[in-house]
Amino acid sequence: MEHIEPFIGLYLYDSTRYAAAMTMFVEKRLWSCPDLYWYLIYGYQIPKQNLQASPGIEYVSKDLVARWEKDLYGIDSAALK
Repeated sequence: MEHIEPFIGLYLYDSTRYAAAMTMFVEKRLWSCPDLYWYLIYGYQIPKQNLQASPGIEYVSKDLVARWEKDLYGIDSAALK
């Protein structure tokens, strides 16, 4: 499992089931291996201008980058034009 959002979602949905779910996760020898870059981005630890200069970003469609900006910063770049 890559991301931990399902764990957070379960806790918020029904915190009484959280401990049992974590126990089962351990018993089945499952692991969470988060993408740390994702956490740096969504933790707002990388300035926007650095993200915009990320290697390979020039190959991502402008529409997709605009959606990312809207999701991450609440900015609709199309509306700013």
